Amino acid sequence: MWTISSIKDNARDKFKANYGNSVLAIFLAGIITFGISSVSSLIPLGGLVSTIFLVNIISGIGVPRFFVHNHRDRGEIGHLFESFSSSYMNQVVVMLLKNLFVGLWSLLLVIPGIIKYYEYLMVPYILADNPDTSWDDAKEQSRAMMDGEKMNAFLLHLSFIGWALLIPFTLGFIYFLYLGPYIAQAEAELYHVLLEKTYAPAGSQSGPYSSYGQPYPGGYQAVNTNAPYPGGFNTQPGSFNSPVTQPSAPPAASAPASSARDTYAPNPWSVGPAAGNSSPSGSNEGRPDPFASVPELQTPDPFAASRSSGSGDQTADPFAPSKPASFGDLTADASDPLSVSGSSSAGGADSPVDSGSQPGAPDFNFSNFDDTDYTVSFFDD
Repeated sequence: MWTISSIKDNARDKFKANYGNSVLAIFLAGIITFGISSVSSLIPLGGLVSTIFLVNIISGIGVPRFFVHNHRDRGEIGHLFESFSSSYMNQVVVMLLKNLFVGLWSLLLVIPGIIKYYEYLMVPYILADNPDTSWDDAKEQSRAMMDGEKMNAFLLHLSFIGWALLIPFTLGFIYFLYLGPYIAQAEAELYHVLLEKTYAPAGSQSGPYSSYGQPYPGGYQAVNTNAPYPGGFNTQPGSFNSPVTQPSAPPAASAPASSARDTYAPNPWSVGPAAGNSSPSGSNEGRPDPFASVPELQTPDPFAASRSSGSGDQTADPFAPSKPASFGDLTADASDPLSVSGSSSAGGADSPVDSGSQPGAPDFNFSNFDDTDYTVSFFDD
Protein backbone atom coordinates (compact mmCIF):
# COMPACT_ATOMS: atom_id res chain seq x y z
CA MET A 1 0.00 0.00 0.00
CA TRP A 2 1.46 3.34 -1.05
CA THR A 3 1.40 6.46 1.08
CA ILE A 4 1.46 10.12 0.19
CA SER A 5 4.73 10.64 2.04
CA SER A 6 6.45 7.80 0.14
CA ILE A 7 5.27 9.21 -3.18
CA LYS A 8 6.50 12.68 -2.34
CA ASP A 9 9.84 11.45 -1.03
CA ASN A 10 10.51 9.45 -4.21
CA ALA A 11 9.39 12.35 -6.40
CA ARG A 12 11.68 14.80 -4.63
CA ASP A 13 14.67 12.50 -5.02
CA LYS A 14 13.94 11.79 -8.71
CA PHE A 15 13.52 15.35 -9.92
CA LYS A 16 16.45 16.64 -7.84
CA ALA A 17 18.68 14.02 -9.49
CA ASN A 18 17.87 15.69 -12.81
CA TYR A 19 17.01 19.09 -11.48
CA GLY A 20 18.24 21.22 -14.40
CA ASN A 21 16.28 19.40 -17.07
CA SER A 22 13.24 19.09 -14.81
CA VAL A 23 13.06 22.84 -14.26
CA LEU A 24 13.76 23.55 -17.94
CA ALA A 25 11.01 21.18 -19.05
CA ILE A 26 8.41 22.90 -16.86
CA PHE A 27 9.65 26.36 -17.92
CA LEU A 28 9.58 25.56 -21.68
CA ALA A 29 6.13 23.97 -21.46
CA GLY A 30 4.83 27.04 -19.62
CA ILE A 31 6.41 29.55 -22.02
CA ILE A 32 5.20 27.68 -25.13
CA THR A 33 1.69 27.35 -23.71
CA PHE A 34 1.58 31.05 -22.81
CA GLY A 35 2.94 32.14 -26.20
CA ILE A 36 0.56 29.95 -28.19
CA SER A 37 -2.43 31.08 -26.15
CA SER A 38 -1.50 34.76 -26.56
CA VAL A 39 -1.12 34.56 -30.34
CA SER A 40 -4.10 32.29 -30.96
CA SER A 41 -6.39 34.55 -28.93
CA LEU A 42 -6.14 37.07 -31.76
CA ILE A 43 -7.69 34.57 -34.18
CA PRO A 44 -11.33 33.46 -34.01
CA LEU A 45 -11.39 30.03 -32.40
CA GLY A 46 -7.61 30.18 -32.39
CA GLY A 47 -7.41 29.48 -28.67
CA LEU A 48 -9.53 26.34 -28.98
CA VAL A 49 -7.61 25.06 -32.01
CA SER A 50 -4.21 25.73 -30.44
CA THR A 51 -5.24 24.03 -27.23
CA ILE A 52 -6.43 20.91 -29.05
CA PHE A 53 -3.47 20.55 -31.43
CA LEU A 54 -0.55 22.05 -29.46
CA VAL A 55 -1.11 22.71 -25.76
CA ASN A 56 -2.69 19.32 -25.03
CA ILE A 57 0.21 17.60 -26.78
CA ILE A 58 3.12 19.52 -25.29
CA SER A 59 1.88 20.21 -21.77
CA GLY A 60 -0.69 17.44 -21.53
CA ILE A 61 1.45 14.53 -22.80
CA GLY A 62 5.00 15.86 -23.30
CA VAL A 63 5.49 16.88 -19.64
CA PRO A 64 4.19 13.55 -18.26
CA ARG A 65 6.43 11.68 -20.73
CA PHE A 66 9.47 13.65 -19.54
CA PHE A 67 8.87 12.80 -15.87
CA VAL A 68 8.00 9.17 -16.64
CA HIS A 69 11.45 8.88 -18.23
CA ASN A 70 12.88 10.82 -15.32
CA HIS A 71 11.59 8.12 -13.01
CA ARG A 72 13.12 5.32 -15.07
CA ASP A 73 16.44 6.78 -16.11
CA ARG A 74 16.78 10.42 -17.16
CA GLY A 75 14.29 12.73 -18.81
CA GLU A 76 15.40 14.75 -21.84
CA ILE A 77 13.92 17.94 -23.27
CA GLY A 78 13.20 16.10 -26.52
CA HIS A 79 10.61 14.00 -24.71
CA LEU A 80 8.34 17.05 -24.66
CA PHE A 81 7.94 16.92 -28.43
CA GLU A 82 7.97 13.19 -29.20
CA SER A 83 4.20 13.13 -29.67
CA PHE A 84 4.55 15.03 -32.94
CA SER A 85 6.45 12.12 -34.48
CA SER A 86 4.51 9.20 -33.04
CA SER A 87 0.75 8.70 -33.55
CA TYR A 88 0.14 12.43 -33.29
CA MET A 89 -3.51 12.49 -34.41
CA ASN A 90 -4.45 9.60 -32.15
CA GLN A 91 -3.10 11.49 -29.14
CA VAL A 92 -4.93 14.65 -30.24
CA VAL A 93 -8.23 12.73 -30.38
CA VAL A 94 -7.73 10.95 -27.05
CA MET A 95 -6.81 14.12 -25.18
CA LEU A 96 -9.71 16.00 -26.78
CA LEU A 97 -12.20 13.33 -25.67
CA LYS A 98 -10.71 13.22 -22.18
CA ASN A 99 -11.07 16.97 -21.67
CA LEU A 100 -14.50 16.97 -23.30
CA PHE A 101 -15.93 14.30 -21.01
CA VAL A 102 -14.44 15.90 -17.91
CA GLY A 103 -15.91 19.26 -18.99
CA LEU A 104 -19.35 17.80 -19.65
CA TRP A 105 -19.43 16.11 -16.26
CA SER A 106 -18.33 19.36 -14.65
CA LEU A 107 -21.32 21.15 -16.19
CA LEU A 108 -23.64 18.88 -14.24
CA LEU A 109 -22.09 19.32 -10.82
CA VAL A 110 -18.63 20.06 -9.48
CA ILE A 111 -18.26 16.76 -7.66
CA PRO A 112 -18.96 14.54 -10.71
CA GLY A 113 -16.47 16.61 -12.68
CA ILE A 114 -13.79 16.10 -10.02
CA ILE A 115 -14.51 12.37 -9.93
CA LYS A 116 -14.15 12.10 -13.72
CA TYR A 117 -10.96 14.16 -13.63
CA TYR A 118 -9.32 11.67 -11.28
CA GLU A 119 -10.83 8.71 -13.07
CA TYR A 120 -9.03 9.81 -16.26
CA LEU A 121 -5.92 11.14 -14.49
CA MET A 122 -3.67 8.39 -15.90
CA VAL A 123 -4.72 8.83 -19.56
CA PRO A 124 -1.82 11.21 -20.45
CA TYR A 125 0.69 8.84 -18.83
CA ILE A 126 -0.75 5.87 -20.70
CA LEU A 127 -0.38 7.82 -23.95
CA ALA A 128 3.15 8.80 -22.95
CA ASP A 129 4.03 5.12 -22.78
CA ASN A 130 1.80 3.94 -25.65
CA PRO A 131 0.94 6.68 -28.19
CA ASP A 132 -1.16 4.24 -30.24
CA THR A 133 -3.62 3.56 -27.41
CA SER A 134 -7.18 4.36 -28.42
CA TRP A 135 -9.57 6.40 -26.31
CA ASP A 136 -11.57 3.37 -25.22
CA ASP A 137 -8.45 1.47 -24.16
CA ALA A 138 -6.83 4.45 -22.42
CA LYS A 139 -10.07 5.20 -20.59
CA GLU A 140 -10.49 1.62 -19.37
CA GLN A 141 -6.86 1.34 -18.30
CA SER A 142 -7.03 4.62 -16.38
CA ARG A 143 -10.26 3.53 -14.69
CA ALA A 144 -8.66 0.26 -13.67
CA MET A 145 -5.59 1.97 -12.26
CA MET A 146 -7.61 4.62 -10.38
CA ASP A 147 -10.11 2.14 -9.01
CA GLY A 148 -10.18 2.83 -5.28
CA GLU A 149 -7.37 5.41 -5.60
CA LYS A 150 -9.21 8.60 -6.59
CA MET A 151 -9.45 9.94 -3.05
CA ASN A 152 -5.80 9.14 -2.37
CA ALA A 153 -4.76 10.98 -5.53
CA PHE A 154 -6.91 13.95 -4.52
CA LEU A 155 -5.21 14.04 -1.10
CA LEU A 156 -1.82 13.85 -2.79
CA HIS A 157 -2.59 16.97 -4.81
CA LEU A 158 -4.09 18.65 -1.78
CA SER A 159 -0.84 18.12 0.12
CA PHE A 160 0.88 20.67 -2.16
CA ILE A 161 -1.50 23.48 -1.28
CA GLY A 162 0.98 25.08 1.09
CA TRP A 163 3.50 25.46 -1.71
CA ALA A 164 0.81 26.77 -4.06
CA LEU A 165 0.00 29.58 -1.63
CA LEU A 166 3.55 30.89 -2.06
CA ILE A 167 3.24 31.34 -5.84
CA PRO A 168 1.81 34.91 -5.74
CA PHE A 169 4.45 36.00 -3.26
CA THR A 170 7.30 34.73 -5.45
CA LEU A 171 5.91 36.06 -8.76
CA GLY A 172 5.55 32.51 -9.97
CA PHE A 173 9.21 31.59 -9.68
CA ILE A 174 8.54 29.06 -6.95
CA TYR A 175 6.35 27.17 -9.41
CA PHE A 176 8.99 26.90 -12.14
CA LEU A 177 11.92 26.34 -9.80
CA TYR A 178 10.39 23.82 -7.42
CA LEU A 179 6.64 23.26 -7.21
CA GLY A 180 5.98 22.48 -10.91
CA PRO A 181 8.66 19.75 -11.24
CA TYR A 182 7.74 18.45 -7.80
CA ILE A 183 4.03 17.95 -8.62
CA ALA A 184 4.75 16.53 -12.09
CA GLN A 185 7.26 14.04 -10.71
CA ALA A 186 4.87 13.06 -7.92
CA GLU A 187 2.16 12.22 -10.51
CA ALA A 188 4.70 10.15 -12.46
CA GLU A 189 5.58 8.29 -9.27
CA LEU A 190 1.89 7.69 -8.61
CA TYR A 191 1.51 6.35 -12.16
CA HIS A 192 4.23 3.78 -11.58
CA VAL A 193 2.87 2.77 -8.20
CA LEU A 194 -0.63 2.22 -9.66
CA LEU A 195 0.82 0.53 -12.71
CA GLU A 196 2.66 -2.01 -10.60
CA LYS A 197 -0.38 -2.46 -8.38
CA THR A 198 -2.67 -3.12 -11.34
CA TYR A 199 -0.20 -4.71 -13.76
CA ALA A 200 2.37 -6.60 -11.71
CA PRO A 201 5.80 -6.93 -13.34
CA ALA A 202 6.55 -10.38 -14.68
CA GLY A 203 9.71 -12.06 -15.93
CA SER A 204 13.30 -11.58 -14.85
CA GLN A 205 14.05 -8.24 -16.49
CA SER A 206 15.89 -5.68 -14.40
CA GLY A 207 13.34 -2.92 -14.94
CA PRO A 208 9.73 -2.63 -16.05
CA TYR A 209 10.58 -0.40 -19.01
CA SER A 210 13.32 -0.78 -21.59
CA SER A 211 12.35 1.52 -24.43
CA TYR A 212 9.74 4.10 -25.39
CA GLY A 213 6.89 3.23 -27.70
CA GLN A 214 6.40 -0.39 -26.67
CA PRO A 215 3.41 -1.60 -24.61
CA TYR A 216 5.08 -1.98 -21.23
CA PRO A 217 8.18 -3.74 -22.59
CA GLY A 218 9.18 -5.16 -19.22
CA GLY A 219 6.09 -7.36 -19.25
CA TYR A 220 3.15 -6.65 -17.01
CA GLN A 221 0.21 -8.83 -16.22
CA ALA A 222 -3.05 -7.63 -14.75
CA VAL A 223 -3.52 -8.67 -11.15
CA ASN A 224 -6.70 -6.65 -10.87
CA THR A 225 -9.41 -8.61 -12.69
CA ASN A 226 -11.31 -5.37 -13.28
CA ALA A 227 -8.42 -4.06 -15.36
CA PRO A 228 -8.74 -5.27 -18.95
CA TYR A 229 -5.56 -4.47 -20.85
CA PRO A 230 -5.92 -5.10 -24.60
CA GLY A 231 -2.21 -4.64 -25.21
CA GLY A 232 -1.52 -8.27 -24.41
CA PHE A 233 -1.83 -8.79 -20.66
CA ASN A 234 -3.76 -11.52 -18.98
CA THR A 235 -5.84 -11.09 -15.86
CA GLN A 236 -4.42 -13.95 -13.86
CA PRO A 237 -1.00 -14.47 -12.25
CA GLY A 238 1.40 -15.78 -14.83
CA SER A 239 3.76 -14.60 -17.50
CA PHE A 240 3.25 -11.89 -20.07
CA ASN A 241 1.10 -12.84 -23.06
CA SER A 242 1.69 -11.16 -26.37
CA PRO A 243 -1.37 -9.64 -28.12
CA VAL A 244 -0.88 -11.89 -31.17
CA THR A 245 -0.47 -15.33 -29.65
CA GLN A 246 -2.76 -15.75 -26.72
CA PRO A 247 -2.40 -19.05 -24.84
CA SER A 248 -4.83 -21.70 -25.90
CA ALA A 249 -7.15 -23.35 -23.42
CA PRO A 250 -5.68 -26.51 -21.84
CA PRO A 251 -7.10 -29.74 -23.22
CA ALA A 252 -9.84 -31.28 -21.16
CA ALA A 253 -8.70 -34.23 -19.10
CA SER A 254 -10.18 -37.49 -20.29
CA ALA A 255 -11.15 -40.32 -18.00
CA PRO A 256 -9.12 -43.54 -18.43
CA ALA A 257 -10.82 -46.15 -20.53
CA SER A 258 -12.23 -48.97 -18.49
CA SER A 259 -11.83 -51.46 -21.35
CA ALA A 260 -10.77 -51.69 -24.94
CA ARG A 261 -14.43 -51.46 -25.91
CA ASP A 262 -14.64 -47.87 -24.52
CA THR A 263 -11.91 -46.65 -26.81
CA TYR A 264 -12.87 -48.69 -29.88
CA ALA A 265 -14.45 -46.57 -32.60
CA PRO A 266 -14.99 -48.61 -35.78
CA ASN A 267 -14.99 -46.93 -39.13
CA PRO A 268 -18.70 -46.38 -39.97
CA TRP A 269 -17.90 -46.65 -43.66
CA SER A 270 -16.27 -50.03 -43.44
CA VAL A 271 -18.15 -53.28 -43.87
CA GLY A 272 -19.52 -54.08 -40.44
CA PRO A 273 -19.29 -57.56 -38.95
CA ALA A 274 -22.24 -59.82 -39.18
CA ALA A 275 -24.70 -59.85 -36.33
CA GLY A 276 -23.29 -61.70 -33.40
CA ASN A 277 -19.67 -61.12 -34.32
CA SER A 278 -17.63 -59.50 -31.60
CA SER A 279 -15.83 -56.18 -31.79
CA PRO A 280 -12.04 -55.98 -31.46
CA SER A 281 -12.51 -55.84 -27.70
CA GLY A 282 -14.08 -59.24 -27.71
CA SER A 283 -17.57 -57.99 -26.84
CA ASN A 284 -20.70 -58.01 -28.96
CA GLU A 285 -21.25 -54.28 -28.65
CA GLY A 286 -19.23 -53.14 -31.67
CA ARG A 287 -20.81 -50.45 -33.79
CA PRO A 288 -22.50 -52.09 -36.85
CA ASP A 289 -22.11 -50.74 -40.33
CA PRO A 290 -25.14 -48.48 -40.97
CA PHE A 291 -25.04 -49.51 -44.60
CA ALA A 292 -25.00 -53.25 -43.93
CA SER A 293 -27.53 -55.43 -45.77
CA VAL A 294 -31.10 -55.00 -44.57
CA PRO A 295 -33.52 -57.78 -45.64
CA GLU A 296 -36.35 -55.35 -46.33
CA LEU A 297 -34.18 -53.41 -48.73
CA GLN A 298 -32.83 -56.41 -50.67
CA THR A 299 -33.58 -56.77 -54.39
CA PRO A 300 -34.06 -60.46 -55.30
CA ASP A 301 -32.02 -61.89 -58.13
CA PRO A 302 -34.34 -62.11 -61.16
CA PHE A 303 -32.18 -64.84 -62.60
CA ALA A 304 -32.24 -67.11 -59.60
CA ALA A 305 -32.55 -70.73 -60.59
CA SER A 306 -35.44 -71.47 -58.29
CA ARG A 307 -37.24 -70.36 -55.19
CA SER A 308 -36.78 -71.98 -51.85
CA SER A 309 -40.42 -73.19 -51.97
CA GLY A 310 -39.62 -75.55 -54.79
CA SER A 311 -42.41 -74.30 -57.04
CA GLY A 312 -41.92 -74.11 -60.80
CA ASP A 313 -42.50 -70.37 -60.88
CA GLN A 314 -38.99 -69.29 -61.67
CA THR A 315 -37.24 -66.93 -63.98
CA ALA A 316 -34.72 -68.45 -66.28
CA ASP A 317 -31.37 -66.81 -66.69
CA PRO A 318 -31.23 -65.59 -70.30
CA PHE A 319 -27.45 -65.62 -70.16
CA ALA A 320 -27.10 -69.20 -68.95
CA PRO A 321 -25.74 -71.56 -71.69
CA SER A 322 -28.45 -73.91 -73.07
CA LYS A 323 -29.38 -75.80 -76.22
CA PRO A 324 -31.73 -74.03 -78.65
CA ALA A 325 -35.11 -75.77 -78.60
CA SER A 326 -35.40 -75.60 -82.38
CA PHE A 327 -32.40 -77.88 -82.95
CA GLY A 328 -33.55 -80.75 -80.81
CA ASP A 329 -30.92 -83.48 -80.63
CA LEU A 330 -28.08 -81.66 -82.33
CA THR A 331 -24.86 -82.20 -80.51
CA ALA A 332 -21.53 -80.57 -80.82
CA ASP A 333 -18.32 -82.38 -81.32
CA ALA A 334 -15.98 -81.57 -78.46
CA SER A 335 -13.00 -81.79 -80.79
CA ASP A 336 -14.58 -79.45 -83.33
CA PRO A 337 -16.93 -76.83 -81.86
CA LEU A 338 -18.05 -75.84 -85.34
CA SER A 339 -19.35 -79.29 -86.30
CA VAL A 340 -22.80 -80.57 -85.54
CA SER A 341 -24.52 -83.90 -85.94
CA GLY A 342 -27.97 -85.28 -85.38
CA SER A 343 -31.33 -84.12 -86.55
CA SER A 344 -33.56 -81.13 -86.07
CA SER A 345 -36.75 -81.34 -84.14
CA ALA A 346 -38.13 -78.30 -85.89
CA GLY A 347 -38.49 -79.99 -89.25
CA GLY A 348 -40.37 -78.50 -92.11
CA ALA A 349 -39.49 -77.71 -95.66
CA ASP A 350 -37.52 -74.71 -94.66
CA SER A 351 -35.42 -76.55 -92.10
CA PRO A 352 -31.76 -76.80 -93.08
CA VAL A 353 -31.50 -80.06 -91.22
CA ASP A 354 -33.64 -83.15 -91.60
CA SER A 355 -33.34 -86.10 -89.30
CA GLY A 356 -35.92 -88.05 -91.27
CA SER A 357 -38.44 -87.67 -88.50
CA GLN A 358 -40.47 -85.17 -90.51
CA PRO A 359 -41.70 -86.23 -93.94
CA GLY A 360 -40.85 -84.04 -96.86
CA ALA A 361 -37.93 -82.36 -95.18
CA PRO A 362 -34.79 -82.36 -97.33
CA ASP A 363 -31.99 -84.57 -96.23
CA PHE A 364 -29.11 -82.93 -94.50
CA ASN A 365 -25.96 -83.71 -96.41
CA PHE A 366 -22.97 -82.01 -97.91
CA SER A 367 -23.43 -83.38 -101.46
CA ASN A 368 -24.31 -79.97 -102.80
CA PHE A 369 -20.85 -78.74 -102.05
CA ASP A 370 -18.05 -79.33 -104.52
CA ASP A 371 -14.72 -80.83 -103.71
CA THR A 372 -12.97 -77.52 -103.61
CA ASP A 373 -10.54 -77.37 -100.73
CA TYR A 374 -11.42 -74.36 -98.72
CA THR A 375 -8.22 -73.73 -96.96
CA VAL A 376 -7.38 -70.43 -95.36
CA SER A 377 -3.74 -69.74 -94.72
CA PHE A 378 -2.80 -67.12 -92.24
CA PHE A 379 0.76 -66.99 -93.35
CA ASP A 380 2.40 -66.65 -96.77
CA ASP A 381 3.95 -69.80 -98.19
